[in-house]
Amino acid sequence: MKPAILTALALLLPAAATADVICMDSDEMEAALIDWYQLQPVSWTATENSVIWASSGSGVWALVDYDDKTRMACVMDQGEDWTEGGAGMLSASSR
Repeated sequence: MKPAILTALALLLPAAATADVICMDSDEMEAALIDWYQLQPVSWTATENSVIWASSGSGVWALVDYDDKTRMACVMDQGEDWTEGGAGMLSASSR
């Protein structure tokens, strides 16, 4: 069973879905993560092109990569069991 975020986004934009990676315009991606899943950005990676979006309430998290040149964002991974500080991500169920 595909994770909820990837499944919902794949239904919206099936042409953008390849190998469980969902990509769309970064503004649209952020609006979807905020409005549909109540996720907030919680952690920037060392490259600052990837952001972990998560909800402490639901425990859902998503790793989103950004391409500044194309203004596209892609959900690279997602899962459940997020805890404040991200400790849950290490043992979270993903894909």
